[in-house]
Amino acid sequence: MGQFVGLNQQELDEERAKQLATFEHSESVRKNFEKKTQIPHIHLRLCSIGYLELCGPDPGGNLERFVKSRWLAEDAEFVSRNVVASGSCCWRNNQETNLPREPMDYVCDKHFVFEFPKTGIQGSGACGAFMAKFTLELIDLMNDCSCELISCSMENLDTFREAQITFRSPHQQGMLGPCMMVAMKQLGSIELLGSNTEGILDELTRYLQDLGCEAVGNVANSEHERELRASFARPCISNSNSGDNNMGRRAAGIVNFMARCGWSLAAHSELDMTGGFGQGRERNLIFRKDSLGFQEHFIVELQNSGRIYLNGDAAGVELAGMFFGCHGFQSCYPEKLCDAQYVAPAGYFIDDMGTNLSKSSVELVDWLSGKGWTLRCGGSMHHHQRDGSIRQEHHLVFARVQQKHTTPWSALAVEFRVIPQSLTSYSCVVEVSGEQTCQIYDKLLLFFTQDMLCEEVGQVAQAPQAQAHCDHLLSCNALQVRGLGLQAESNFGRFSTMLCDFMADHLHEWTLVSNVGQSYSTTWKDATDTPGIRLLARQQLFIFLSSSPAPLQQNMSGARR
Repeated sequence: MGQFVGLNQQELDEERAKQLATFEHSESVRKNFEKKTQIPHIHLRLCSIGYLELCGPDPGGNLERFVKSRWLAEDAEFVSRNVVASGSCCWRNNQETNLPREPMDYVCDKHFVFEFPKTGIQGSGACGAFMAKFTLELIDLMNDCSCELISCSMENLDTFREAQITFRSPHQQGMLGPCMMVAMKQLGSIELLGSNTEGILDELTRYLQDLGCEAVGNVANSEHERELRASFARPCISNSNSGDNNMGRRAAGIVNFMARCGWSLAAHSELDMTGGFGQGRERNLIFRKDSLGFQEHFIVELQNSGRIYLNGDAAGVELAGMFFGCHGFQSCYPEKLCDAQYVAPAGYFIDDMGTNLSKSSVELVDWLSGKGWTLRCGGSMHHHQRDGSIRQEHHLVFARVQQKHTTPWSALAVEFRVIPQSLTSYSCVVEVSGEQTCQIYDKLLLFFTQDMLCEEVGQVAQAPQAQAHCDHLLSCNALQVRGLGLQAESNFGRFSTMLCDFMADHLHEWTLVSNVGQSYSTTWKDATDTPGIRLLARQQLFIFLSSSPAPLQQNMSGARR
């Protein structure tokens, strides 16, 4: 329970009335939207504080039965709300208190609370291990329900960790192959989680041992868990990017090894385990046993600091190098940390009103799709620098497409961002980047204005300086963050599933490739001596590929100009 100088009772009532009006409109829109949806997406948000949010349908009620029987979870009956502190001499003194939830307090379809294992370890260590296991249990459960894993991202928020998992619900009952997770931790270990299907844990363990990793005693022969000690190389201490490492290179090797064993990469994410300026990273790879046939992969890491890292298949690395070289990037010595490294020309990446990493990623995906490579997974992460700035990165995993499927795809990136401006004021925007394939901007604009209460800010041609970081910008009145501090709830999950359903099920033209949630905290402080309150800024990145490929320019002029 926290206390701060805030709103009087009248202002609290006015804020509550605004929330009620938004809820009533959103509920009406959502019910009409769901009637048109046949194959909905499912979004889960798992937090180590001890709660699970479900947005979308619960197939057969299996999820609820599982969490209540296995995790002893209960329905969340209370919500933290701001009230005027009783007995206070200050009429603007507020405090957070738990009150019974009303319908408008639910930001998801189901909200469960449970006791997460208490470890006393911040972010990394045992908390991270339990989160990985809990996440994989959910993936296995949904797999059994024939729900296909689309994306899984994890992140640290000070003393707790979140995982966001997106599935495509089944349109026909069918068995999906089992999944397993590889957690690479820069602090010195690699963990393998999942069943030893067809001896895959044994094979992967031998592969890693050949690279110099050492199996750890008790779990060395476990059927569901392996741990290996691993040392990840770092550059010399004088390097300006002292957080760099060879994790990308090792990840690319693991992805290609697993592909040769018949396991395809289903999800990829990276996070900062310790908040230690990028020097305590963790990279999570989730594989599924299937027969998609992708054999060669390479990984592109784009950093808004101006550096590009390429790892994996030599032909893919060379091709991506051509793209960057023709756009003024300079190749530099990779210090054996990666297969190729490039430095962006001055002004290529911007961070004024927002980063243009999504726009740059889409341009790369479009160009490579015309060269026989498709985006398999996409992710983003951020970490704090010593100067107080935030370095943002996009990680893109490409796979070589079979020759009979060389028609290029078109990519589209959509980003939700909610940034706290003050204690009760948030700036909510939607950014879109990509080509006007299948008249997608006209269709999206109708969806955003009607279903998400968005207002169009303008197009690039109308406001080039304000829009250089994306192709289309809208302000949004539907996205919300409720509560104070880092545990604030948001309705991102509901609108995430609505967007994915609209693109894939309503339009039948786009397929979701990645859905990554990222958060970072900012400190708000008023004019008094009250200690600063940490508020949560959230962003959600979606990357779609056109299901019906449209012709794209396949030369260098078709990319950034």
